[in-house]
Amino acid sequence: MDFHLSEEQKMLKKTVHDLAEGEFRDKAHLWDENEEFPRENIRKLAEMGLLGITIPKEYGGGGGTMFDVVLVIEELARVCRATSTILVTQVGDSEAIMEHGSDYLKEKYLPGLAKGDILSCITISEPQAGSDVTAMTTTAILDGDSYVLNGIKHFITNGDVADLYLVFTRYGVESKGAKGIGSILVEKGSPGPSSHIICRQLLSTWPTEPQPGHSFWALPLGLQMLSWNPAWADRVESYSACSSAQLSPAVHRARGGRH
Repeated sequence: MDFHLSEEQKMLKKTVHDLAEGEFRDKAHLWDENEEFPRENIRKLAEMGLLGITIPKEYGGGGGTMFDVVLVIEELARVCRATSTILVTQVGDSEAIMEHGSDYLKEKYLPGLAKGDILSCITISEPQAGSDVTAMTTTAILDGDSYVLNGIKHFITNGDVADLYLVFTRYGVESKGAKGIGSILVEKGSPGPSSHIICRQLLSTWPTEPQPGHSFWALPLGLQMLSWNPAWADRVESYSACSSAQLSPAVHRARGGRH
């Protein structure tokens, strides 16, 4: 495998390096100290086409590779971790829609994600399920022509500012372990969810504690549900085993921006 950078990749790396050093470095510490979301940084990334770097050109993206993303994140993270984490989340949601979403979902969301008109978040972590993803208890229950979601998510990067939530959930109350875990897209403003910031580093809880027997919201069937891929079960199990084995309890407590 050839790990040498192409001329285009060298130019991408230099462009992002100059942006980070010239416009992000001096304010990087202020975002955390003042507990502010770096919107001006995100606007810059959008203007340069970096928010949609892997999104196909037909949807307004750059059509780049994940290796291009790594080069960009590397340059951003060395200066402003918060900005780099936001990009990771944006790319993650875009990739999920590109790989598992219907044509309807791609046409509806990818152009906005590429332009920065839509900010996204990935909701996996729960009070009892952080790196141990398979311990999540949020459920999606089919009720007529809708799925009803019920559960608690916390430590969600972008959770209080996102326009679109990629919610990981169990399909059915009988689901155990990695089996039956999938995703549903939820738009900001949907009836039910709420959020609030609990600490710095762009962390938020979403939604708030439910009342017994109360479900958060219902989504029309087929409109915003990502297709289920059986391979996800293996990925979730692998992620859980790897993370639990390699991260000490101290690291778990110190980690910021978990999805």
